[in-house]
Amino acid sequence: MAKKVINDRCPLADECERKTCVYKGHELDCIYYDTNGEASGGISDQEQRRRERERRAMDEFYEERFKQKKAERSNEEKLPAPAAEVLPVREASEIALEINIIKRETWEICARSSIKIGELLNEAKASVGHGNWENWLRDNVDYSISTAQRLMKLADTYGGQLISGEEDAVTEAIASMLPSKALLLAQLEPEQRREYVENHDVESESTREMREQIRILKAEKEQLVADLDAETGKAQSATEQLEAEKAAHAEALKKAIAENEDIVKRADEADKLKKEVETLKQKLEKAEAQKKSAQEAAEQAKVEVKPDPVLETEIERLRKEVAEAEGRANTIEEEYRRKLERAANPNMQAFLYAVQAWQRSSAELLQHYATVKADDAEGAEKFATAIKQQIAALEQSL
Repeated sequence: MAKKVINDRCPLADECERKTCVYKGHELDCIYYDTNGEASGGISDQEQRRRERERRAMDEFYEERFKQKKAERSNEEKLPAPAAEVLPVREASEIALEINIIKRETWEICARSSIKIGELLNEAKASVGHGNWENWLRDNVDYSISTAQRLMKLADTYGGQLISGEEDAVTEAIASMLPSKALLLAQLEPEQRREYVENHDVESESTREMREQIRILKAEKEQLVADLDAETGKAQSATEQLEAEKAAHAEALKKAIAENEDIVKRADEADKLKKEVETLKQKLEKAEAQKKSAQEAAEQAKVEVKPDPVLETEIERLRKEVAEAEGRANTIEEEYRRKLERAANPNMQAFLYAVQAWQRSSAELLQHYATVKADDAEGAEKFATAIKQQIAALEQSL
């Protein structure tokens, strides 16, 4: 079985049924590529050939149309003057119909010609180079910048639709519409443009009416975008507030954990101090027992009791250390008891959390007040008075 020779330039090579591609380098001559290549991305040089072919076809169309019109006018001039005859009187409705047909054909020629000129202007602008565009327009086609921009806008918006030959409501309407109306419609997004054409009689609608309708549509869209931005801002603010509350809860939890750890630490300190006090008391009892034994021995021996200065000093030191240790133990135990009660009291926890939240909101309130005061001192003063009244009411309640 002969091996298939694939054209590595062609995006349609895998689906093409040809055994061997003989169109490499000139793929546009292949009927299958010519029909399907553009939709699949195409080959750059062949798509350039396609555009040039379409441009030539369009030029030939206008040239042939011009020759036909010229020949018709020439024939009319050569024909002998008709003999005077009495023409039948036509109904006004017939005349109006003919006028509207000519008017529609004129508009179509005008619309397509304007779009074609816009495409040519786009091509010329890319060719003349930066800084030469305005002079080129003036010297070669006698267009102002604004006129050229309007024609190029028409080409950018509608050129592809008319060249592709795809018929839809918008294409049909543009083909029979004055360029001024087409420019107005170009301000809308494609979907808006389609809805407008489908819901309005664009042929009979005046340019002024269309301009006003489009202004209303654009204003509605801007308002919709503004409302969406506002809702997005509210959602963002709500998210930030939620994050702030989560952070506050996390901080409160962190403080509660630290408080519990401190409670445990205080309990350990109280136990250690109690043991220390017990040890010191034992030493003191031992020293006092030693002193008492010495006194009893001296009394039995009927000798004068002489105080032992070392023992007295030791006893005094131990008594002082016992008193200090008991004082520290009582203080730590009292702190431990209060913290334990506070931790077990949900009302106290809620009160502390509310106080912290009030402190945070007060700081934010002062920041907003400073911002408002810079723009509206009188309005800020009214808010300040209301806040002071709230604070005064709070003081009376406490």
